[in-house]
Amino acid sequence: MTLKDLIQIFKLRIVFLLVFIAVLSYLIASKDDLRMDILILLILSGFLSASGSSALNNYFDRDLDAVMDRTKNRPIPSGRIQPELVLFLSFFLISSGISIAIFINISTAVSILSGVLIYNVVYTLYLKRKSTLNIVIGGFAGSFSVLAGFSAANQMVSLDALLFSLLVFLWTPSHFWSFAMLHVNDYKKAGIPMLPAVFDEDKSRRYICVSTLLLFAFSLLLSLSDFGYIYLLTSLLSGSFLGYLSIGILRARNYYSLIYRFSGIYLSIIFFGAVLDSLLY
Repeated sequence: MTLKDLIQIFKLRIVFLLVFIAVLSYLIASKDDLRMDILILLILSGFLSASGSSALNNYFDRDLDAVMDRTKNRPIPSGRIQPELVLFLSFFLISSGISIAIFINISTAVSILSGVLIYNVVYTLYLKRKSTLNIVIGGFAGSFSVLAGFSAANQMVSLDALLFSLLVFLWTPSHFWSFAMLHVNDYKKAGIPMLPAVFDEDKSRRYICVSTLLLFAFSLLLSLSDFGYIYLLTSLLSGSFLGYLSIGILRARNYYSLIYRFSGIYLSIIFFGAVLDSLLY
């Protein structure tokens, strides 16, 4: 087992995004009441829980990973790490992360646990294998990183918490459908009913375009909340570019990789703009 194997098992790129979104959500909610001890606990609990959740996903998906060319060399299907060890690590990390979150407050711990359960039980074990709506409903898992951040500032039940969690939910489909378009043959081989593996390319393009434009429109609506010109400018510029790429695929341009890559940083841009607005105005 190498460091590279652990990075693959824990899906650290996704982990860092989820933790970053949770931190930015906390900064949006806390405004002038920022507490460094809470922020550190949030980062630590989020990192451990998200890493454990990713490891658990690797354990549950080991049969599918062994079939797909993109994933067959991952640590478990390649035999470099025993599944039982990954299962142990996942439960250890998840329980450690949630235990730390309790020191923030119960609602933060519940938010993190809910995200873990939706991702691994609702999405990984059931929807991913059964429904073309898998990633749509599974997108709720990422929304709980927002709720964890707002909960850490004792604002889980607030309009901003609801709106930003919905933003993450709306962001998920076009991001992962674009990725699925790049690996559609793998999904077909494994029998995973990801939308591009079930519908033809033209219909999949339309779904990606519509979901992206819906995300863009919703991000602009957020500017009518408590946020000002900085958020409006960042959402307008980043959303316009993402919208341009999505319209481009309707014209048979192969922008799937660009949409996937840019949407990966789009979410951070949007949240960062909201943080600047909340701190400066």
